[in-house]
Amino acid sequence: MDLDKYIQIFITESEEYLQQIYDILLGLEKGGANDDLTTQLMGNIHSIKGMSRTVGFSDIEKLCHHLEDFVQKLPENQTVDTQTVNLLFEGFNLVGKMIQNVKSGSSQEIPFHPFLDKLKTAPYSPSPSSSVTSSISDVPSLKEASHVRVKIETLNNMFNIIGEALLCHNQIQTISNAFASRILKMALFQMKRMIKELHLQITVARMTPVKILTDNIARTIRNVSGSAGKEISFKVIGEEIEMDRSIIEGLEVPLMHIVRNTIDHGIETPQLRKERSKPPKGAITLTINRTKETAVIKVEDDGNGMDTELIKQKAIKKGIISPEEGENLTPKNILMLVCAPNFSTAEEVTETSGRGVGMNIVKKKIEVLGGNIAIHSQNGVGSRIVLKIPLTLAIMPVFLINVDSRFFAIPVNKVISNIMILPEEISLHNQKESCMVKKNRVPLYRLRKLLKLKPAIQNDNQYLSVVITEASDQRAGFIVDNFLGQQDVVVRSLKPPLNKIKTFSGITLLGNGESALLLNVDALDIEQKNNHFSLSS
Repeated sequence: MDLDKYIQIFITESEEYLQQIYDILLGLEKGGANDDLTTQLMGNIHSIKGMSRTVGFSDIEKLCHHLEDFVQKLPENQTVDTQTVNLLFEGFNLVGKMIQNVKSGSSQEIPFHPFLDKLKTAPYSPSPSSSVTSSISDVPSLKEASHVRVKIETLNNMFNIIGEALLCHNQIQTISNAFASRILKMALFQMKRMIKELHLQITVARMTPVKILTDNIARTIRNVSGSAGKEISFKVIGEEIEMDRSIIEGLEVPLMHIVRNTIDHGIETPQLRKERSKPPKGAITLTINRTKETAVIKVEDDGNGMDTELIKQKAIKKGIISPEEGENLTPKNILMLVCAPNFSTAEEVTETSGRGVGMNIVKKKIEVLGGNIAIHSQNGVGSRIVLKIPLTLAIMPVFLINVDSRFFAIPVNKVISNIMILPEEISLHNQKESCMVKKNRVPLYRLRKLLKLKPAIQNDNQYLSVVITEASDQRAGFIVDNFLGQQDVVVRSLKPPLNKIKTFSGITLLGNGESALLLNVDALDIEQKNNHFSLSS
């Protein structure tokens, strides 16, 4: 028997059953119907136990057997108390650790016998035993099966092949511009349509409900709030939305940091909330929305909120900004200082947060995903953190520009418009350039200067090309040499040491054989303090 193949199946299916078990436990904790949920629970435990026996994991089988006995004897038609739910969470966390050991190939033993002793002495009212059975009719036939398992590596490889096909298309299209062949242009049009359709279908295959992430967050909130002595009600809106699995994986760390910071710094203790005429239980709401190309994730709480004056003074004390710079910062810009490296308002380091790295990590992780972060807060009322990210990372629509004979790309979801202005339309405010766009004043930045390229020879009567973007939740205009239009491209990661330059988030090859760096407009150093490189060198 090919045991390795069956172990891989065991890992995949056990993780799915365990995820369902956690969902059931959260339902029991909220007062869900005991009989229905415990029946589902028994079925999932029984499945893990049976698979463990098949592949020879006796410890997992033994632990599941005792958990199955315990659940089987829970009183019928009664709400399961918090102590019992906590005990079940503890037991299935041990099962999860054992499965992770199998997955990683670790030989480390998980001590579970003390838990079995605790399980034996746990109070419950005995009830008649019941068993979970399944008939052959419950098992779908091969004809009824509507899906198959595909390794994520296989889907990643398919994505890479599609990317190469798109690159070939763009190269052929560039060559075809020298010919006036209607047949060639029609063939290229059909080719691009099929590549996009194939890309869409594989994207759909990679899509996973964000519920897999929000359930992990719910468990984190439950564990962390208990150790922090705080009561929290967690609500999720939009957990049925699906996103690319790589995006969901990339979101896990930043969202966990945000949630932990919210619990530690945001939500007050029950006693303090009562003194402030708030409900003793704090509220955290996670809202997920999506458009055709972008996901918007909001984490809101009704806690302390953020004190902008305290943040400013801490930033000055740590040397992040000077007192003079602090005087000119808007409340929105002050709030973004919490994302600066080594920034923290915590007076002491806790297990939850306070190390001055949390929000800096959040910002970096979101920028790696091609997204941005915005912070809104009212002192004493609460905070809202908004993350905007693209739904897929493989093939990206970009707006191409030219500066000093070099090509650059800006993600289309960052571009609001492109305009032409005359030099006399630029005005100076506090020694900073800006112009009016649809009755709104937009700050202007010369991309040549930001990238430290040689100055352009400018004719006063010559129009200037300006790309209006939304960077870090605020609009900015970048003066460039030329617009080259929109194009679908395959974005590749930058290799060390270029990956350390925050101004660029990737590179792509164009149809004409030239390469274009993907600009991270959120990280462009518009204040000209932190750029320590020059493209002209």
